[in-house]
Amino acid sequence: MDTARSRHARDFLPEAIRSLPLVELPVSGATGYCLQDDQKQVVFFAFDEGVSFPDHSHCEQRGLVIAGEMTIEIEGQTNLYQAGDQYVVPDGVTHRASFSQPTVLIDMSDAPNRQRLSLSAAQRTETERPVLPLGGTGRCFIRFVDPGHRAGLRPVRW
Repeated sequence: MDTARSRHARDFLPEAIRSLPLVELPVSGATGYCLQDDQKQVVFFAFDEGVSFPDHSHCEQRGLVIAGEMTIEIEGQTNLYQAGDQYVVPDGVTHRASFSQPTVLIDMSDAPNRQRLSLSAAQRTETERPVLPLGGTGRCFIRFVDPGHRAGLRPVRW
């Protein structure tokens, strides 16, 4: 991605995607735009340079790196995913991720409520379309865990 043209990874995404409902994320410099139905959730993620997520686990997640690169670490094994690479994180696997440059991912889960939607000021106005409700507590949430606990990761490359 040409960082000279863009200070933030989210600027790489077209306006049609940036107008989707936002998801809540536990770190700054990360933005997610959500499409979901009653069976799946797809999130277009944008990560600024230097963003990292601590050890966490959640339901299975599959995705594609569109631009930039993502490093996923588990049990001392580090995998680098670059533009065009596909990744799979199995259900319940403890892992961490970092982004050494602005990065854009498309991420999908079979849990339609994996990421909690954020109600930004713009999304609360009456002129905007309503944000899809999550309903109930759901079956899949991100769990941040003790760094001493790790499980296996199954990387997939295209």
